[in-house]
Amino acid sequence: RDWQNGDDFGFEAGRRHLDELMMAQASADESMQNFRRDIQWSFTDIKCALLPSPGSKICRGSEGNVTVNDMDPEFQVQLGKLVPHLIGNLLRPKEIGGKQITGAEFLDFFKTYAKIFASGVVPEPKSIFDATVEATHQSALKTSLDHFDSAMKSNFATLGEREFFEEHTMRNMHEEILSNSVKIFNETKKMGNLPKYLDFLKDESKARFEEGYLKDNRNRMTIELTRREKEEAERLRIEQEQRAKEEMERQEREKEALR
Repeated sequence: RDWQNGDDFGFEAGRRHLDELMMAQASADESMQNFRRDIQWSFTDIKCALLPSPGSKICRGSEGNVTVNDMDPEFQVQLGKLVPHLIGNLLRPKEIGGKQITGAEFLDFFKTYAKIFASGVVPEPKSIFDATVEATHQSALKTSLDHFDSAMKSNFATLGEREFFEEHTMRNMHEEILSNSVKIFNETKKMGNLPKYLDFLKDESKARFEEGYLKDNRNRMTIELTRREKEEAERLRIEQEQRAKEEMERQEREKEALR
């Protein structure tokens, strides 16, 4: 909006302007070149529309005191071309980093951006980019951890009421599921590269395994082994009583024979 570097407006003029902005300059520092590259990699479709100023009445007016009729005619024309395009695109699934996001993920991104704008100061583009990098990694982390939990619970669902896994089976299960979770994390499209999230995935998976699933399995094992020990002790007691009874009956028969 408020484009003043020429009389060409709309998407075609915006495309030319965007091409110039996104063209890597040899004089630009490496961080800005990487910034341009990451933006182009992360979005399947980038467009720019140039709009003139809405006019002095709009710019000088206060909220509630201006109407659509106060807009300059040229601004109204360009706005009429832009708005239908924006509304039409709103009906398409949202993608970030080339990946369609779910409603829950969209909420996470929204919260991330809301924190940036909460100060009331318009953030630098790099701040928004860095926030998106964090958000895409958080989303990949959540998806990977969800897979880890789902896979572990699916394995436990195969157990009967009195069944449990051997310790080595649990360890192998953890390694296999963790490997798949790491694969999901690595294959999920993300902006930038933050190794700390992969490290957190491994540490969190290990913690959930040892403090949750492994402990639960050990509890199942303890309960079942205790039950078996009680059953064995009861069986031995019954056998001993039966042998004692038989011995007493034998002695009684011998006494009867002597009489």
